[in-house]
Amino acid sequence: MTLSNTLPSSVVLVGANTTQGTLVTSGNPIVGNLGPLIIGASASVTLTVVPQTTGSITNTVVVSSDYLDPTPANNTAVAVTTVLPLPLLSIRLASPTKVRVSWPQALTNYMLEFKAALATNVSWSNVATAPSNFAGESTVIETITNTSRFYRLRQ
Repeated sequence: MTLSNTLPSSVVLVGANTTQGTLVTSGNPIVGNLGPLIIGASASVTLTVVPQTTGSITNTVVVSSDYLDPTPANNTAVAVTTVLPLPLLSIRLASPTKVRVSWPQALTNYMLEFKAALATNVSWSNVATAPSNFAGESTVIETITNTSRFYRLRQ
């Protein structure tokens, strides 16, 4: 039994596993050799992706076999998922003297930057503290200073 899954261009593959056989994830489509399945048996393939855009994402997977299939109509599956926008940045007090800035961990390759004023002649600087990752969030905790700080994520 073989599997072919062409991922939509609006997602990035971050994980793949199968309950039987092997997967080749180095290209697109993802190709799986699931080996033989006896009548009534099943194999599961799980692909974990991170959407890069909001809106509707359609994924199609096709399985095939070298043997006669009495029900070929069930060899294709289509999944449509709606991706909603995430709140990008959450800023709140961590204590009376510290501020907590967090964003979804799924947003990879983003840098947290700050500046003391929103004036156009003031440049953005990288936050020096490396984020910690926990419960699906990247988080930086900074000491509150006497100057204002404005934060943004930049890719």
